[in-house]
Amino acid sequence: IMTSHREYYRRRLNKESEYSSSDFAGPGPSKACDANSQWRTYALSEIDGINSATTDVSKYLSFRELNGVGTGGPYLWLVEGMVRTVTAEKPVLKNSQNEYIEDLEMEPTYYEIEFGVGNSYKWNCLGCLVKLLKHNRDGSHGIKAYVNNPRVDLVEGMENDPDLVPYNIITLPNRDQLVSVDDGDEYRNHPIGLGGIGTNWYATFNQPGEEFYIPEGADTAPLCDPNQYPILSAAGYTHLTKLNSTVNPGVSAARHVATAFPPIFGKTLNTITQQYELLLLSPKLYLPENTPHNPLLDGGKLIADASNTPPPLDTANAGAAVTKCSNAPRNFLNEKQCILSTDACANNPLSGSVNGPHAVVVCGSIGEVSNDPTSGGGARSNAYDFKTDFTGRLNRNIGSFNDPYIQYKTNIWTNIVLNADDQLRQRVAWALYQLIPIGVDLTFSTSTGSEVEGWMQYYDIFVRNAFGNFRDILKQISYNGIMSKWLSFTDNKSIQYDLDVANGVGAFPDENYAREIMQLFSIGIYKLEMNGAIALNTVDGSPVLNYDNDDLMSMARSWTGFVAKDNKRGNTHGSGVMSVDPMKIQPEYRDVFPKSDLMGGYIGDGYPLCTDLPDRPHFRKGAVYRLLGSRWSPEKQKTDLYQETFANLPEIVLTPGSSPLYTQLCAAANANTDGAACTFPGYVELTENLDYSSATALPEYDGIETFRTVKVQSSPFPVYYEYVRPPCVEHHFFNDGRKAIAGHVYGNQIVPDSICVDPRSTRAGPGCCRSDWDQQPGGLNILGTECKYYGERLSFEANTARCASVGRAACHPRDVEASATHKSPAAEYCSTNRDISKKNWYSWTTAGCQTKVKLSYPGDSDGVEPTVARVDGVDPDYAGMTQTSTLVQNNTVNFYKVAWIGDNDANTNAPHNAAACDAVSTCQSMEDGCLCDALVINDNSAVFTSSADIVSKTDILTYLHTGAFATDMYDAGVYTSLGNCGIDGVEIYASSSNSCTNLGPSAVFVVTDDNTGVVKRRRNVQSTVQIRSLSLSFRNPVHFISMHDPDVRDMEYETDAVLDHLFYHPSHAPFLALRMIQRFGNSNPSPGLVERVARAYQTGMYGGFGSGNYGDLGAMMASIVLDTESRSVSLDADPNHGQIREPILKVTGYLRSLKGIYRSPGNWGRLYKTGIGQDPYGAESVFSFFLPEFEPAGIIGDS
Repeated sequence: IMTSHREYYRRRLNKESEYSSSDFAGPGPSKACDANSQWRTYALSEIDGINSATTDVSKYLSFRELNGVGTGGPYLWLVEGMVRTVTAEKPVLKNSQNEYIEDLEMEPTYYEIEFGVGNSYKWNCLGCLVKLLKHNRDGSHGIKAYVNNPRVDLVEGMENDPDLVPYNIITLPNRDQLVSVDDGDEYRNHPIGLGGIGTNWYATFNQPGEEFYIPEGADTAPLCDPNQYPILSAAGYTHLTKLNSTVNPGVSAARHVATAFPPIFGKTLNTITQQYELLLLSPKLYLPENTPHNPLLDGGKLIADASNTPPPLDTANAGAAVTKCSNAPRNFLNEKQCILSTDACANNPLSGSVNGPHAVVVCGSIGEVSNDPTSGGGARSNAYDFKTDFTGRLNRNIGSFNDPYIQYKTNIWTNIVLNADDQLRQRVAWALYQLIPIGVDLTFSTSTGSEVEGWMQYYDIFVRNAFGNFRDILKQISYNGIMSKWLSFTDNKSIQYDLDVANGVGAFPDENYAREIMQLFSIGIYKLEMNGAIALNTVDGSPVLNYDNDDLMSMARSWTGFVAKDNKRGNTHGSGVMSVDPMKIQPEYRDVFPKSDLMGGYIGDGYPLCTDLPDRPHFRKGAVYRLLGSRWSPEKQKTDLYQETFANLPEIVLTPGSSPLYTQLCAAANANTDGAACTFPGYVELTENLDYSSATALPEYDGIETFRTVKVQSSPFPVYYEYVRPPCVEHHFFNDGRKAIAGHVYGNQIVPDSICVDPRSTRAGPGCCRSDWDQQPGGLNILGTECKYYGERLSFEANTARCASVGRAACHPRDVEASATHKSPAAEYCSTNRDISKKNWYSWTTAGCQTKVKLSYPGDSDGVEPTVARVDGVDPDYAGMTQTSTLVQNNTVNFYKVAWIGDNDANTNAPHNAAACDAVSTCQSMEDGCLCDALVINDNSAVFTSSADIVSKTDILTYLHTGAFATDMYDAGVYTSLGNCGIDGVEIYASSSNSCTNLGPSAVFVVTDDNTGVVKRRRNVQSTVQIRSLSLSFRNPVHFISMHDPDVRDMEYETDAVLDHLFYHPSHAPFLALRMIQRFGNSNPSPGLVERVARAYQTGMYGGFGSGNYGDLGAMMASIVLDTESRSVSLDADPNHGQIREPILKVTGYLRSLKGIYRSPGNWGRLYKTGIGQDPYGAESVFSFFLPEFEPAGIIGDS
């Protein structure tokens, strides 16, 4: 059982809505006869007194004698010139005590509808007082007073009156088939005073028989044609000329008509009295279900199209209230459930290159359930509103303390805490939320605190994962917009971006989130033993820190690039950082350099090298493909959106019938039937290596090293998939680099830049010259890229072969002409003759380059080691220029920590100043460091040559840092199991030429980590960077993100690696165990209890509870509540054991023990915030309401 806070809120979003509400949602049901449509007996509704969705004006009420001026009653009540009811008695104004003031005046005098008594009373009920503002005939304002809300009534024959706006009367099911909606006995029978309004509050609630809805299954046919009587009928706009005669001439009729629609009346037979009774339609907000397992197939197109016609004459506000598409962005929470739709809309429209029929990938969002128009009492009680883009008079579903929408969060939390069936889950969620809170600054801000749905989505992270895995919580909070706003890493940018684009001074990224996710959310400041004790330095007894300031700065670079989703979408409330959808990563903002970890290594240690991928990895087991629909450009990889508008670019097209990959991606409904229709699953992971032994001649196989996107179908609409390469890392330094260029040749210079690329990587595009390029006068530039598909990347070796296969050659580009003003393409778009200056990737050349090391000057402090940056030295072009990317120029400021090797002290042996630097033959001084030549050694040498060199599997995890891919990704025979070679807990895979006593660098060790249960693969190699002429070397840094070809895919992989590093950190299990015990009733747990809980968390099991996976919160909570220390009666009697209950738990526990029933309206915010000082969403800081180490006064504090 799980009670979702977002679902609770959405199901009770029961707002009246005549028109699409801003860009949130549309009215529903869309037809008057639809099931769940609501009908009322009273003429005026609160929506009449709420500002228009597209204007800032309330509606106008006027009165007219039915039979002509001076004839007396009956009297017409007209809202915006349209009849609402007829009364026999003349309408009168009253005061707030329901006492007569004066008669209401007839037209042309009119009254602006405002609100109920005190702006807090509800008045969706018969006889309730409705506040009016009189507009005098001379244009001035008159008295503010009240009128009793009358019963709906009409006089037979008046529908033929030509002076009245036409209206409809439809026949509804009999009265006994309708379901009455009212506010419940607890309100009518329990009068409550509310801040000066009086004690007769109960008198303003719905009584039984005042409001109804048509239930599912009610017999509406043939009484009501479901194809008729749309709520948003444009026919009623014929009344505009009549409306103009009744309103203030200075106010345009179009300002009012935006939410004024022709009324629809219904008559229902009372089977007891055998008399017809008249009702008036109350259109309600409609929120359809759009969950991951049941996404809206049309992406919200039906609702968006229905709201796409602005009111006539309202050109100034045309489209202001149009509902947007509901299609949720694809993300890690929903991508495996996304589906293809041929009739859907999307907030990121298809490019102009997609002509004719097309398909869109539609996705849902967790908790995006449909609202229940029958929920709550009447139109408002125990139901919720949402905040529109306009302020003015707002629906007050709960008390008016502060902003009512801010109070909804407290209202929902209390309701669930008191009444939900999953009390333990909710209690665990509360403990987790206190560890990772959002502070009061955002909670009670009118700009962020009112976006209720986003807040509910954030709290649901803890509800949903209360008995799940804490790793999921870490990821979901890290991609959450509210968290990014609170801890200020939204739009966090790299140093290089600040220098290159923002023209800054190289400001360091914000460190706020990097600090708190370590200190408060995962590992704490100090290293912990498994029993929670702080680890002490063996030399001086000081606490051992988990991280220092350098570590913090490195981690901060991992939290760059996070931005809110671009487009606001329909069916949800909130946008930007308050969106319910996870954030995305903006590639330009992300820091692409290596990051040091907290254990003396690098983020990415333990991951395999990308250069170790097997041949054609896109056909291998584990390869992932994501459905793109009719867009060919990838989502996870760098692309050139400029080119998306061009047609006929080369692409990989799979061949039905003969292509093994086509069979997987098509996923025909009946695979055994020829020509069976494809199902196109949204997410495909290959479960085995594809057999291409008989399909090597297919274009998808021949000469292609890696995929980006593939086309599976061309007709009746195109369908593409994106290949998502598995996570892997690159070495930052390498030998024998090749210069890759971007831009064009201008004169005899390469513009704009170049970079050094590892020739083994598939990180540059093809580039070929005429085979006799080096014999031409003045040289010859690159003539074509010769790509197999647009955006192709390949290795240097493959590029050389590609050029040769078409009678060309890999080359160093030169200019065609001597003219310095001549501009020619350095590479074409795969023979489409388009300027490479528009291309945003690099192409191979034969020019050489080297990666150099720039050492920071370490200063004179003992133990301070130099940091490192990379600078590229590239062969000059034919003008002698060596333009390189700003990422790798001599003045780079992108230093980072490295893992120094050997006994030589880096502080002692590194140059400390410019003079010492220049004294080294292979170095030259820079303003901020010493630039030195470097050599990569041991790049392909075995660390362990024999299993006899290995004492235990601990040696493998200690000395081997390069990961390996699963050996079953490779062809049969590449790897053979050698067994454990006498090492417990290890399995070794090697080539057929290896043995236990002759291990090569390609050998793979497979071990299971005893602390985490994670299976780890390590390749028998270590790459070392040696600084020439200095006795210094360091382990070659690894990084996920290519500096010159950055992909969102790899940025997400790096983020996952950072989270894993914290999650599997040795201090994490005892840190979280201690915090959860403290938040769950025991401020002073024994070391034994902490260790037992930490062990349960590590193993993922306790007494039959848990999944068996590291990080299982279910196992942790079982160990906390079932441990003997937690259940000891003798310890309960010890005044030093246990915990003082926090105020909010005392209050809710007391109410729950009394079986209290809580419904709105009600003002829990006043009680929580000002009464007990603890509001569920009112934590004063990132440390929550109180520190877990808080020691109360007395013997504990004095100890």
